[in-house]
Amino acid sequence: MAAMTPLLMTMAMNEASNQQANNNLEQTHALEEAQSKANADLEKAAINQDAAADEKSRKAALRRAVASQKAGFGAQGVSSSGGSSEAVLLGMIEDSEDEQRESDNIATLKIAAIDQDLSQEKALNVLQRTQLEERKNLSSFGDLF
Repeated sequence: MAAMTPLLMTMAMNEASNQQANNNLEQTHALEEAQSKANADLEKAAINQDAAADEKSRKAALRRAVASQKAGFGAQGVSSSGGSSEAVLLGMIEDSEDEQRESDNIATLKIAAIDQDLSQEKALNVLQRTQLEERKNLSSFGDLF
């Protein structure tokens, strides 16, 4: 029975060491996750800000183009409120709206990629935590023999 005492002491020390390693890993992962989330939030904000600036520029360019086209129609003595001149203006607006949709889709894809990176990082952290637990269990099991 006296021989069991060192074995129990070794097992207790291994358990304490494994628990400390697990706690350290948890803290490290929590800090990394918080930093990653903060970085992701900054990236998303930058993407949204860029998209808003692009939309503002697009609208300003559209207003200038429409005004220029109307002036051209007026100089030619053609009314800008009917017929083919109206079709030209509507085509310009539709093209601008298509560009906006494309820009919105790109921003959405970028944000989705950032979110996916965060999810993958969390999954990796869970995997690492699980592997540490399994190593701990195997180590404890090995100490018995």
